Amino acid sequence: MQAHGASPDRAEEAGRLELFGFSARAGGLVIAGRVPRRVADELASGEFIVHFGSEEVPGSGCAGFYPRGAAGEDSLGAIVFVALAERPRGRPTALTTQAVKHRFAVPAHDAIREFAAEAPPKWLAAALLQRVNPPFPGVLIEALLPDWARPTGIVDAMAYDAALGGWLIAGSVALPDFADGETVLRCSLAGIAQVLPAL
Repeated sequence: MQAHGASPDRAEEAGRLELFGFSARAGGLVIAGRVPRRVADELASGEFIVHFGSEEVPGSGCAGFYPRGAAGEDSLGAIVFVALAERPRGRPTALTTQAVKHRFAVPAHDAIREFAAEAPPKWLAAALLQRVNPPFPGVLIEALLPDWARPTGIVDAMAYDAALGGWLIAGSVALPDFADGETVLRCSLAGIAQVLPAL
């Protein structure tokens, strides 16, 4: 199968694209499929070119990878997000990166499917996007999956202190950077007690 957006004499075909969807809320295109392990590092650069027929659409974004298939297989599942202002016309026919566009392209499967942003496939869940390598940023998961509630911290230990008349709670909390919405700091509260009224 040939990648329609990349000339076979210029770019080796590697893997396949199986699913895509445009999210106006997230401001970009999600593409999922399978790629050889050797291609994962190249896609992790974050500077993509998505081919829509003869049209090349560049965009920055991120890519995450996860085990897929039998153990020992030389392939990984891939989920790629490409920031785009609007949905291009047609279906993606290939994906590559700025750095290696003349060396390889991931072609689209003949039966590549489109999903609606309001109804992403059930497997495209926050649990997967958090566990791909590298994980998707929490702010992007929120945009792609608006029903997902981002964890804001974790309680490691708690004890009731009668002398203080309250609970001592220790753990960690995520602090947002309100300039861009990213969680940029996870500060440890171990050893710092917060006193709450007794229940």
